[in-house]
Amino acid sequence: MNNLLTPQQIADLLGMSRIWVYKQAERGLLPFYRVGDAIRFDPEEIAGYLQSRRGLKRGDHLVSNQEGVRKP
Repeated sequence: MNNLLTPQQIADLLGMSRIWVYKQAERGLLPFYRVGDAIRFDPEEIAGYLQSRRGLKRGDHLVSNQEGVRKP
């Protein structure tokens, strides 16, 4: 198993804030594991997340539900 990374390590890796990392994980956009009260990230899964985001324009991560309302 790879070494799991902390939210701060992911924030540093992505050049984002730690709060952003927590919010993306809470929204289900960043894959994570819960270890006790902490969350940890698999570097390979984060690499997959980054690959899936390649070339997206702002707002492309939003999808429409059945009522036509955009949601994350």
